[in-house]
Amino acid sequence: MASKRKRTALKPEAIREQEGFARAIGLSKDGVPACSSFFSAHKYSLVDFRGDVTGSKTRMFQYPAHRDRNYVEWNTSPARANRTTTFVWIGGSQLRPAFRPCFPYPKATLFVDGVERLKFPIGTIATFGNLGFTAAKDDFVLVFEPRRFQSLVEQPHRTWAPHGVSGFYRLTVPGKFLRKGKPLRLRVELPPRRPEFETFFYVSPRQDTLKLDLASLRQEVTQLQADLVQLRQSHEMLYAQNYPQLFPKRIQGRLVIAHQDDTKHYHPASVTVMRDGEIVITAREATDHLATDGRMMLVRSKDSGHTWGPKEIMYDLGHADHRSGPITELPNGDWVTLDYRFGCGYKDGVYDANGVNAPTLWGA
Repeated sequence: MASKRKRTALKPEAIREQEGFARAIGLSKDGVPACSSFFSAHKYSLVDFRGDVTGSKTRMFQYPAHRDRNYVEWNTSPARANRTTTFVWIGGSQLRPAFRPCFPYPKATLFVDGVERLKFPIGTIATFGNLGFTAAKDDFVLVFEPRRFQSLVEQPHRTWAPHGVSGFYRLTVPGKFLRKGKPLRLRVELPPRRPEFETFFYVSPRQDTLKLDLASLRQEVTQLQADLVQLRQSHEMLYAQNYPQLFPKRIQGRLVIAHQDDTKHYHPASVTVMRDGEIVITAREATDHLATDGRMMLVRSKDSGHTWGPKEIMYDLGHADHRSGPITELPNGDWVTLDYRFGCGYKDGVYDANGVNAPTLWGA
């Protein structure tokens, strides 16, 4: 009599995970995969939830300016098999202004081996009440798990060390698109440039994303502690604003916004009170703290600063980066200013602190 064999149902194979970053494509040796919808004229640093992306102690101006690059490309680690695999990398993004009034979210486009596969939101912490997001199309699935968020109103300054949200990106690729021993070529393109918002995206050049040991946990805890200290500092500033009775020696005042913009960068503000009581504020307006599109603007108030008129352009020579223009009123009523113009500090549109070869101050 033949023995009966017990049949066991085959369990679906667990989806494999492997490193989603191996090397950047088209960048200099010291560059990182970063891009934005605006022209980057200065070097910058990147800090994700594990700290500085290369572990350097010198964070300011660490990586070369990415100029007008609006996409990044990189290779994953070689596929281990022709089976469905999830490629994991650490990255981050920023959307300015952070909170848009309505849908849709600005989205980037993900290409796999030159073919567009899906779109995903930029600068998003949560969608539809869920932390992170999932984007899927034709069996390609991208899941983002946020691990760190830095508000646009907190330090560090602007894009010198970009704010925003960073975390794990998990891209699941069907096995039929994989070849054992061959890496994938991934490309992320930002949405077309628009004046009402700015976007930024980067991939941390880490090749140990999946590594979980005491050293990586120590890095995450150290960065978390630093973020917590900054959060408490921000809270104290809010306490002073909302609960002035807790700070009795603080000079009391009324908050008045003379001028603001969702994406433009302004500095430094100079205030002049004229003999007739008119108040004039001058400031530099540009894409960023260091940029070749800097121009001088002013706003005026005729009622002691309670209300302010529209923005007026003082001067803009183009590709010169006017940086400061304080106004002085002469005895005869004429206004004079100095034009601190830093056009000579840029080479091919990129800031070069050692490249100043011409005067930077003119009378106006």
